[in-house]
Amino acid sequence: MNLNFPELAAVGRYKNSSQKIRVLSEAWAERNLFCPVCGNPHLGHYGANRPVADFFCENCSSDF
Repeated sequence: MNLNFPELAAVGRYKNSSQKIRVLSEAWAERNLFCPVCGNPHLGHYGANRPVADFFCENCSSDF
């Protein structure tokens, strides 16, 4: 697991710090998190503005 944030050019288009950290943390999570329920090595990413969940497991349908 890589504990460093990826370098993203997309961060430069945001001025608000909370938007920058959201972009960085979601990109990191997509590359490094796995499903703790079934062990699937990859999580899918829900679209923007979905309440409560950002990621899901394509194998067991768990939301995170």
